[in-house]
Amino acid sequence: SPFWGCGDTSVFRLMHEALMDCSLSRDTVCVRFRANYRHIPPSKVGRFLQDLRAVLMYPLQGRMAIVDMARALDFDPSHFELTAFAHNLLPTIARCTPNPALANQISDSWQRSDLLDALREAAVSMRYAFALEELERCRLHVMRHADGLHHTQADALLGLHTVTALTEKWIERVLRRHSRSELERLAAGDSFALLRFHDHEIVRFVLESRFDAPLLVPEVLQFDVGRMRAIVCGGLPRERVFHMVDTNEVPEALPPYLKDSVASLRQMVYVCRFQHGDRIAELTQRAALRMLGN
Repeated sequence: SPFWGCGDTSVFRLMHEALMDCSLSRDTVCVRFRANYRHIPPSKVGRFLQDLRAVLMYPLQGRMAIVDMARALDFDPSHFELTAFAHNLLPTIARCTPNPALANQISDSWQRSDLLDALREAAVSMRYAFALEELERCRLHVMRHADGLHHTQADALLGLHTVTALTEKWIERVLRRHSRSELERLAAGDSFALLRFHDHEIVRFVLESRFDAPLLVPEVLQFDVGRMRAIVCGGLPRERVFHMVDTNEVPEALPPYLKDSVASLRQMVYVCRFQHGDRIAELTQRAALRMLGN
């Protein structure tokens, strides 16, 4: 489905957000849908209405809500009239939205001058409301403790179902910079070497990448593209940033934006270690063995 890319609201994304202990942003909901239909010329209206149906029908569960939405979305292409269609559909979207404040916004959106834009934003608001609801359910399955996070069946499921094709290419590319002695330690499964590799290379990736092509980011980091773009550590040597991430020792004199960037990067590294550490270690060891000819 085109609505399950990085930055959408799949259960895996929601579990990740719960682990990061962050609030879900409306800007990260249905990213591709919004990007594809930022402008809707007449030639794209038919395709827009098809995708609108998919966005609206996907999260509904109750029989009555499904039937109501299906009826509101039904129209005769030979006699399509946008105003009547939108004025029938918008109240239905509002009724199906499990958040009173967002439902009220949707109810008022028919007053917008462009009804296609109103339908797009109403659909996104409804999906955002469902995502917030699902996020709270996901939080119940994220076990937190004063010492950190504890593994649960839910986050184990996330790790198992993360595709790693881009991650494997990234690891192989990174390993070419390593000396033979470093490769031998990784290939031997040295836990300290593998842990340092994981943490150090994520820090390097975040500090040196531009993120022009989010879908080429390693899968284990794709949910954090927005956070990575917001990290600003300009002027600080990479090794110093890594030391602060590794030790959590951040100088008081550091400007607030740098403190925030280091804290965000540290959280990203540790959640990735928690969710994907074993898998990344396995892929790294395997790649190191191949490069050594074993």
